[in-house]
Amino acid sequence: MKTPIAIVLITMGSVLIAVPPLADWSLRADTVRLMEKNPQITSVNLVGKMSDAYRFGCWSVGTAMIVFTALASLRSGKGEQQGA
Repeated sequence: MKTPIAIVLITMGSVLIAVPPLADWSLRADTVRLMEKNPQITSVNLVGKMSDAYRFGCWSVGTAMIVFTALASLRSGKGEQQGA
């Protein structure tokens, strides 16, 4: 596998894995900011929360991208060594 493609796959896989925690952090930060601005607000309904299926999809696709890249890089590395 070519190095630029491997770098892109690993980077994008890492981004996909990081999306759910970043979305949770952003939602909590927005909630805290809203409650700090308006002290009379005592409860918030978090309707925009990311679904569990989407979370699992991000995690599994990101992990698959990284594993695929690692395996393809190992396989191409063995082929280069045998051909030498």
